[in-house]
Order: sequence, then C-alpha cells, then structure tokens
Amino acid sequence: MARTSSFLPLFMLILLCAAGCGSDGPQQVETSLASTSTGPATLDGLPALPLDLPVDPALSRESSVLLEFSIGGGSAFDFNGVQEAPFFMRLTPADADDLKYAIYQVSSIDPGVSFSEINIVMSELTTNASYFFGFADFSAGRWQLFTRTAPGSAMNVDLSGDFSGADYISPAGNVYIAVIADGSETTDCVIEQLDFRLEQALGIPVIDFVAQGLSEGSIFMTFSGVPGAESYDLFYKEEAQPDSSYELLINIPVGSFSSFSHSADFPVGKGADYGVHYEYRVRANAGLETSGFSDPKVGFRQTPQPRLTTTQRALTDRVELQVEISDVPVGLSLDLFRNGELVLDDVELLTNNGQVVVDDFSDALEPIPGAHSYTAIVNGPSGPSIESEPTTGCIAEWSAEQLIGGNPDDGFFSNLAGPADPSVGQACFVVYSEADTMIEYLVNGEGLSSVKVADTQVASHPEIANLGGRPWVAYLNASFLHAEPGLYVARGSSANPTDGGSFSTVPVHESSPLGSMLSMEVVDGRLAVMFAAQIDISTDGLYYAYANVPDPQQASDWTVVELLSSPKGSLPLAFDFTELDGRPAGMYLADDSVRFFIADDAFPETALDFSIHNAVGFFGTPPAKAVDVLVANERFQAAYLYGETEELVQVGYLLQDNEAIPESGAGWEHYSVLDTSDKRVRDLALLIADDDVPLILLRNADVDWPELLRPRLTQFGSMKFELWTYGEMFPNELDRNINQFLDIGIHAVMFDGQVHALNESRSTAGESEYQLHLLRLGLKTE
Repeated sequence: MARTSSFLPLFMLILLCAAGCGSDGPQQVETSLASTSTGPATLDGLPALPLDLPVDPALSRESSVLLEFSIGGGSAFDFNGVQEAPFFMRLTPADADDLKYAIYQVSSIDPGVSFSEINIVMSELTTNASYFFGFADFSAGRWQLFTRTAPGSAMNVDLSGDFSGADYISPAGNVYIAVIADGSETTDCVIEQLDFRLEQALGIPVIDFVAQGLSEGSIFMTFSGVPGAESYDLFYKEEAQPDSSYELLINIPVGSFSSFSHSADFPVGKGADYGVHYEYRVRANAGLETSGFSDPKVGFRQTPQPRLTTTQRALTDRVELQVEISDVPVGLSLDLFRNGELVLDDVELLTNNGQVVVDDFSDALEPIPGAHSYTAIVNGPSGPSIESEPTTGCIAEWSAEQLIGGNPDDGFFSNLAGPADPSVGQACFVVYSEADTMIEYLVNGEGLSSVKVADTQVASHPEIANLGGRPWVAYLNASFLHAEPGLYVARGSSANPTDGGSFSTVPVHESSPLGSMLSMEVVDGRLAVMFAAQIDISTDGLYYAYANVPDPQQASDWTVVELLSSPKGSLPLAFDFTELDGRPAGMYLADDSVRFFIADDAFPETALDFSIHNAVGFFGTPPAKAVDVLVANERFQAAYLYGETEELVQVGYLLQDNEAIPESGAGWEHYSVLDTSDKRVRDLALLIADDDVPLILLRNADVDWPELLRPRLTQFGSMKFELWTYGEMFPNELDRNINQFLDIGIHAVMFDGQVHALNESRSTAGESEYQLHLLRLGLKTE
C-alpha cells in the first residue's frame, strides 16, 4: 500500500480543537464506575469513560478515504495538561500524587477495521520512567491500561499490538486513547503527535457477473462498488496465464457505470479475442488508497448460448420450443437434441430487429408421447455456442376405457365429477338409462361398481357435485311414473356409496322440465342448480335453486328463484353457471347473443337480484346448442356452440377482460374458435389445463372421439385455437362410423394433472350400440 506523509486533516483539527476543553468538559460520562486498570492503583484518578456520541457527519473522518493520518499532540479530546503551540501537549505532574493525562478521539471507524500502526511520538521524557497508555473499553466499562518504559528522553510508542477492534471500537464508531504521566514516575513529558495506519479501510468491490458465451461481440460484466471509493481499476489476463500477467484494462470513475463490456475493439489495444477465456478482478481507489482485489471471475466471447423453453408443456400434442439468445448476430442456425440425440441439424434461425423469431420446429419433429429433455446449440458466423441448459418438453396422449355399452335406441345420458373419495382417486359418474328409467352412480376403481341413485323418467343429463365429503346428484323427472315431475336432488350417505340405500332424494321444485340440460355447482359453500321448466301452459322459465343450509336434507332447505321467463317455445335451453366473486354467475344462449348474468349476492331472492347483459351478439338467429363456463385465475371464461343448420357450426370463447366484473359487452375478450359448415358438433366442454391454457372439447357426430381445440400464440401475440392432432397416438381400435344425427355429449373435468372426459357415442356400424368411454389425456396414462 502507498504511504502518505503524516498530516492532520482540517476537519479533524476543527473537531478535536472544539472537543479539547479540559477535564471538566461535558464529554465525560456521569457514572459511578471507578476507572480500574492493570496498572498501579495510583492511576485510579483517571476520568470516567467519555460520553460516546457519533461524530457530526460534516466533520467525520471517512475511514474509506484515508489510510494514514495524524493527530497533533495538542488536539486532545480531553486533558488536564497544557497545550503548547503549534500542536504539542505537555503533561507535567505537580508532585508524586499528581496524574496528568490527555485523551484522544479517533472517529468514524468501521467495525472490524484494525490498525497496523498507532504510533505516539513523545519527547522530554524521564529516562527509565514508566508511562501509561489506555484504550476505553465500553463493553467492560473501564479503561484498559498498558505500560511503556522510556529508554531515554524521547520514544515512539506503537500500541497497534495492544489494540482490539472488537473491544475498543465504541458503539458510535470511536476509539479513545489515553496518554498518562504519573507524578510518582516522571516529572515531565511532551506528546508531539499520534500517527495512525488503518488496515483495509477501503472495502473490496465484488464482480457480480461475467458473461460466459452469451455474446459473440463482447464480454459483459457487472460489479458492486464500495462506500468511499472514487474509482475502480479493472484488471484482466488470459485465464491460463499466471497472476503476474494481470494488466490494467480500464479505470472506471465512480458514478460512470457499474457494468462494462470488453469487446473486440474496446478498450483500444486491449480488445477481447473470440473464444479466449479471460480472468478479471477489480479493486477500489480513494485518493492514494487502494483496496484489495476482488475474487477473479472468468468470461469469454462466443456465439450466444441459447435459452431453450417449452410452452404449454403439460397437455400438448407437440413440443413447442422457443429459442432466446442475448445477442443476435446474422446467419444463425440451430442444432436440436432430444434426450442427447441430434434430431434437427443446422435449421435456419430467422431474426428480426435483434430478436430470434419464435419457431417451435414441431413440424420437423417426430411426436413421441411422454416427457423428454431438449437442448440446443446455435451455430454462428464465428463458431458454435455452448449447449443450452436442458428443458423438459412434453407430449400428452389419450387413453380410453369403455364403461358402458348398450342399445342406442334406449338412450343414455351421463355426467362426471372428480373424486368424491380421495382414497379411491378415480372419477365418479352418473348415468341415466331410458330403458331402465333409472340413474346410477358409478366409481371407476378396481372394476366398475354402480349404485342406484333413483328411479326417474326424462331425457336429460343428470348432474353430479361433491360437497361435505359426499356426492350429490341433481336430476329431472318428467312423468308421474315414479314421482311428481320436477327437480330432485339426491344426497350420498358417504364419500364412496356402495349399496342401493346410499342415496336419499328430496324434491326441490315441482314442474314439467324442459330440454336436456341441467347445471349444478357449489356457490358460497352451498349447492345450487339451474334448470328449465314450464311456468304455465303458455310460459317457460329458467330457474335458479340453491340450498339454504350447507347440508340440505329436505325440501324446505331449498330456495327456488325464477331467473328468466319466456313465451312457450322461446326459452333459452343452453345455459351454465358457476361461482364468481362468491356469487352465482353464468351464461345462456339466446337466439341472437350470448348473455352473461350475475347475482347481486350469494343468495338472490328474485329475478331483480340478477344483472344481465349481452357478452357477444350475432347477426341472424343461429340456433343455440351448448355453453360451458368456469372461473380460473379469478377470471370468468366460457365456450359456446351455435349451429344454424345441422352442419353449420360456430364455436366461440369468451374471457373476462380484467379483474373487474363485466357490466357490458365491452368487458369481454372474444375469440372465434371455429366456424365451419362440415362438422356436426352436438356438444362441447371447457376446462383449464394445469398450465392455465383453455381446452375446448367438441363432440362431433361424425367421428368416434371428441375433437380437442387448444390455443396457440401467433407470431404477433394473438391467440388462435387449433385442433389437436391425434395421429397414431390415439387408440382408435373401435373404428366406429357414426352417421346418424343423435343426441351425444361430452363432459370433462381436470384433476391429477390429466383431462378426464366422459364421451358418449352411438353407432350404426355393424351391431347398433351405445358406448360410454372414459378418456384420459395426460402424461400419466394407463
């Protein structure tokens, strides 16, 4: 380290001269603690410990700026001797019982800093006399004293070996040093000055980051500065060379920047060659003081290492890959590896405005179901990049399991829900058979087991929900054969009912049901059902029924509200609802629009308690077919299906625009998902995959299995729905040819990372047969 000449800073003179006002000054602590020491008892006349106060920042010594400094002997903090010009302090005891002292204060010392020199220059001494020196120890509440013997009339006393930073740096960052002349030992002494040298007063900066193969043109780095620094010296060498090869790369003044790019032509004459590994270290400067060097870090120029990411990973029919690089030279190509094997070689990467244009490369990859590790290398004009970090890309696949088969002329209507019994972990179903006029509850566990729910007669889909650790089934009855016509709710006796007496049924509303749709959800912890029924001979109504108690077991536990009335034959029969903001909210399909409704609170009493608006309108009067709604990420979402003729299909997707509940059509994002004249789509189901992606399943009367639509982001950031490509991944062993216009449906739920779909199909190929299949889509297939 460079050594400066001994001097007294002006602000230190102001500070110490203002403080040196004699032994009766206000800086002493009013305390009953006696000053004790390792020296003779006659030294008990020392004053109490000083009052420890932080120094005025305007006068403080910046310990990170000065490594060496001096205090004149006459500039004592507290003394009972005599100040002599220009900077001396004379300590002359009057007699053997007299004690003269001078106390010096060194301010703004950081904790942990040590002194390599505390040198006290003294003259006019008594040869062989003992002189005493002390440090104020605030943790022990006393002075710690040390003795030196004068070899002659002058001596330099170095107290650095006696100094303990842990004990002698006060809470306010001060060090107090006492010089004492005892009349029993000497008759005189003069203190000329005190010289100090601090060890590592200036902190060591840190190199936070150095780019390793992230840019072809430069090596980017950042570092963290230290207090008190005026500039930083950045040194470099080739990594393979010895430390003696380090040379200054650049001096960076404080406030200029905390990052630096070492490029091929900057700094001039010290450029970074491509592919050479350089080692860097930095130090801080303040005046003539320099800090120690930081730990070294290595960086190098190279074609930028790509960052490979997969999008919509959980449920995809292909692996979508995105390539990101920090610096984009022209003329790039990509080598892609799957599970360590090269699958794409030297594929051109398109660039635009300094960015790689996203390309998922899916069309060039063989789709292999499962999870696979992908890496990539970018080939640039100067050479290849480092291989990217591996990322997982997934291709899901379908599995199918036949649940029920039978005569299609009888008619079957079904629905499903997630597990009611966590120990079973399987989906549960309800199925209505027109032939048996009965609803059954089924659990797909070890073999398919079924339990009778109720006898009924109606052509509609029953609904199922789980609440309070038990399944609930809502269904309609249309004739007097088994009970009064109307809406009924059946309560399961346990989480996994197993016998014929497991369900108890209560009537909720007596009426003549309309249509085949029924919707049941849990709203604010209570069961709720929507259904359509006749109000009177000329009027139809859409009803909302909800339980008044968490566990309804009788008809009086239910409230029924007439949500909508319409002349006979004109009531919307495609509807669905869910819970939004603790309230029932849903959509129904009118002749000319998709309409959103929401109640003012969780328990509406009349139709006036609902707000309704058009979410999207249509020209003409396309017949409504189906709608499915849900809430995900606190946003209401819906998929709907219209069809003006049997083969004219319009499918749309609506998304709540933001967190505010929409009050008009302006509050919705609307996407046209499908508009075709060659599909006989009869039903749809909407669900949200684990990666927050909406999936729409369509039940097409002309194919065996449901078609799945999923969105992809276009190059311009918009969302476009595309049909899932099954290819040979789907087990199509049934080879059905549905060529009749029949009422078939699709119902879906998401749990355990998989799509679970209940697929209804009817066929006239060969032996006429109705089939109900459980379809699973995901990585964990059976």
